Amino acid sequence: MQNQIRIFISVFLLLCFGCSPITEQTDSRVIDIAAKVGTGEIVNLSHIADEIRYIPLETKKESLIDGGIVSVFFEKGHIYVIDNTNVKIFDSNGKYLSTINRLGRGPEEYSDILNANVDPQSGNVTIFSYSGILKEYDINGNFISSVQIPDLKGCDFLNCIKFDDNTYLSSVQQRTDNGIEYSLIAFDSLSKVKLIIANPADNSELNVARIPSLLRFENKIRIIHRDVDMDTVYSLTTDMKLEESFIFNYGKYKMPYNKSNYKEILGSKTSNNISLSGDVIESGNYLFLKFNFRGIKTESYERRWNIVCGIFNKVDGKLTLMKEPVKGKLGFRNDIDTGLVFWPYSQCSDNYLLSMYPADKFISLADSSVSSAKVKEIAAKLDENDNPVVVIVKMK
Repeated sequence: MQNQIRIFISVFLLLCFGCSPITEQTDSRVIDIAAKVGTGEIVNLSHIADEIRYIPLETKKESLIDGGIVSVFFEKGHIYVIDNTNVKIFDSNGKYLSTINRLGRGPEEYSDILNANVDPQSGNVTIFSYSGILKEYDINGNFISSVQIPDLKGCDFLNCIKFDDNTYLSSVQQRTDNGIEYSLIAFDSLSKVKLIIANPADNSELNVARIPSLLRFENKIRIIHRDVDMDTVYSLTTDMKLEESFIFNYGKYKMPYNKSNYKEILGSKTSNNISLSGDVIESGNYLFLKFNFRGIKTESYERRWNIVCGIFNKVDGKLTLMKEPVKGKLGFRNDIDTGLVFWPYSQCSDNYLLSMYPADKFISLADSSVSSAKVKEIAAKLDENDNPVVVIVKMK
């Protein structure tokens, strides 16, 4: 049965890639980067949002965030900040509520945090460790469940998401003598495999990791490939069906995935090739994207990489490449309160977007680059060693 599933998915992907060139399509799902090279405009935050809030997270001994931050969530009125060892939880005004710290080797503990997610329905936290075990806790740190990744020989796992009550997804890379075979697996709480999605394209001689990113949006999981000849973003539905959601058209700027110098171009700052950079963020009407333009001339200032932000309207299929509203600052011009330039760090299920600033950076920006009285007032009350300031934007 599993072999049949793999064959079906492989044929599905092959048919998708064998269709007519995407430049001939008028499909609103096509993200046409090639047509937009050389364009750009400053986009106001009010174009997409109604409100922006700055929330200093309460700083005291038990709430102090002193590790490298893995991710930030805002669900069910709570802010979750996940670092390398634990999860700090705050209310919507930044007041500290609780900590999930179950680090250890016991049956109800996690050995480390490779990645973590928050269930938008329950508010529970799932923590995935390098050991291949996903553990779930409630907001007070009480243990709920433990699920083991299926035993698949030669596999590397990047992340794991609880999809529904008895379905878990993990992006995976399996290396065999025949190349890289797997891309994603779905399994149940007993580690029984429900679905295996084959690797879409293999250039195994290049030895480049091809583990896809997983992005939850509403009741679907987006599957986003990087560094592989896959320009399509697929979505997995709750009934285990794949849908073609978005297609990137890079045209002549597409990365030369099948060339022997691909790895050299991947790290190049002079080639005329474009690729996706960083996480994809999604709201009800938009995708928020970053592209590495490498040697293509842009207005990029004093950054290690030539990164260009873009916003894709899912309703009309329009991609807008964004100019920097402030020299050296990527994102939206904050015309709502003349505060900080905004670019989302993560998304929320209730159509909110999040960003976050360390206290010292927030203070510095308030002093140097904004005129917002609100931002300056918050910064004046901060110490540079305080917890971060979370920025929450309410979308239209």
